[in-house]
Amino acid sequence: MNELYVKELFIVSPKDKKAKKVEFTEGINVITSANNHVGKSTITKSLYYSLGAEVFFGKLLEAKDLVHILKFQINKETYLLMRHKNNYLLKSSTGIKVARKSSELTDILEGIFGFNVFLEDKSQKFIKAPPVFYYLPYYIDQDMGWSIQSLSFDKLSQFDKSYRNDAYYYHLGIYDSSYGIKKIRSKTLTQNKKKLEDEKKNALSLLSYVENNLSSYDMNLNYEYLEIKKNEILRDYEKYAYDINNLRRKILSYKEEIKKIDNTLVNLDRTIGKIVKIKQKVDSEFNVVCPFCNNEYEITSKKLLKINYDIEDVVSSKLALLDIKNKAEVDLKAEQKKHKEFISKLEEMESEKIGVDFNLDDILKFKGLQRTKEDLTNQVGTIERNLDPIKDELKELKKDLKQWKELRSIADNDFKEKLVKNLLDFNVKELVIPDKGKIHMGSELDGSGSGQVRVNLARFYSMISLINEKNVNNKIVKFPFIIDSPKSGEQSIPNSKLIFDLLINKVKMTNQIILATIDFKDFYEDDMDKLNLIEINTPEFQLMSHEDYLKNKQYIEDLLEVYFESFTSN
Repeated sequence: MNELYVKELFIVSPKDKKAKKVEFTEGINVITSANNHVGKSTITKSLYYSLGAEVFFGKLLEAKDLVHILKFQINKETYLLMRHKNNYLLKSSTGIKVARKSSELTDILEGIFGFNVFLEDKSQKFIKAPPVFYYLPYYIDQDMGWSIQSLSFDKLSQFDKSYRNDAYYYHLGIYDSSYGIKKIRSKTLTQNKKKLEDEKKNALSLLSYVENNLSSYDMNLNYEYLEIKKNEILRDYEKYAYDINNLRRKILSYKEEIKKIDNTLVNLDRTIGKIVKIKQKVDSEFNVVCPFCNNEYEITSKKLLKINYDIEDVVSSKLALLDIKNKAEVDLKAEQKKHKEFISKLEEMESEKIGVDFNLDDILKFKGLQRTKEDLTNQVGTIERNLDPIKDELKELKKDLKQWKELRSIADNDFKEKLVKNLLDFNVKELVIPDKGKIHMGSELDGSGSGQVRVNLARFYSMISLINEKNVNNKIVKFPFIIDSPKSGEQSIPNSKLIFDLLINKVKMTNQIILATIDFKDFYEDDMDKLNLIEINTPEFQLMSHEDYLKNKQYIEDLLEVYFESFTSN
């Protein structure tokens, strides 16, 4: 039978030279005492702690600083597992193996137990779960196990509760390593599928936008013709621009010439004015008094003629300049008219050039959009080609996962049926399971007051009995059912007697049972011979003793020597 049962436990303090040895049998083991705080819970906690689980040790006992030595048997093969903090040594007929962390111990235990548990952690990775998940359905802790949540083990928060519940279905043989592999593969593919579908959606959206814009362009536009036309316009534009610059220079030259003539004419007018004034004075006075000698002189007719001649000469020059100015103004107007015509022509060319550029820009945009359309079309095609194998693989994976889901649903229904029966057997009347309620092995069931203890017992018995039924080919190892203080919650005397009668006599279970309680003999009235009764008579908080250490000194120290040598050489 593929079943683990505990044979012997040593709790050792090498520093204080103290120890506690407890021996167990395959059937029902009851650890009891007349008083509290004598170490019953320390013993029960130490069992699965020795096997790699984390438990809630009391603050007064530095149990994690102690050495735990557990002897257990599976299929007639005996193993000895030593634990000190996070260092483990496994000794068997095949040799010695050591582990320095729980993940290494998991690999060792997998080879012994023949199965493993894969769970999704909070980083959304499927990993091989630590050893505690081998023992999850088999332990009810005195302090934490009787609550609604029934969290008997410590450090489970690495996994969300919904994922922790998956562990139960590995014990049922429904899930196996391929389930974890396919589950994570399905999740990875689903994420990849969504990413590709989002990319496809975005690409199609852009493609639609591009196609709508392409329809607004004139497909008849000829890029080569427009390019030639643009070059012709540019050549003419450059010629006219050159001619305009020449015209501007001519216009400036004419304006400067006219300005000079106007200045000269002004000066001539001033000269004529002066001469005229002289003549007028000469005409009125024929004798002139010298300002220096005061002699009076007569002006001759010759001098008068000379004055008149000067006036005529200046007037003649003025007339000649006016002729030149008139001609320059005519030429200026001609050049200005020509300049205006050229400017108009340049504006016309500019407009024509802009029109060509606009059409060329349209063509370039069209070509760019065409290339974008081709790229997007290719991108969509590539995405679809990448999506097809993902969809095909996901389809097959979903079929497999659906089968697992159906098997899990069947198991949940079977569990619910057992739970209803066991609740009645454990005298739980206040909890009503709805016909259509979603109940599974990890469900939290609320029982009021002292009823919570019996609710949890009914739940655990339902789980273990279902595991045993499903495990018809003994593929999955069965573990000891360890129950600490089932009389918790102020049970009445009748309920306490009922609990022990059910646990020992009426609920048939092939698993090894290790039960810890105070005053067991006061509540159990049946044959004691069928039990391995372990009575703890040590003083309070003194579970270990020098006597136990001395009795087993050679055995303990030999094992410690093997432990030290193994970790030193590895």
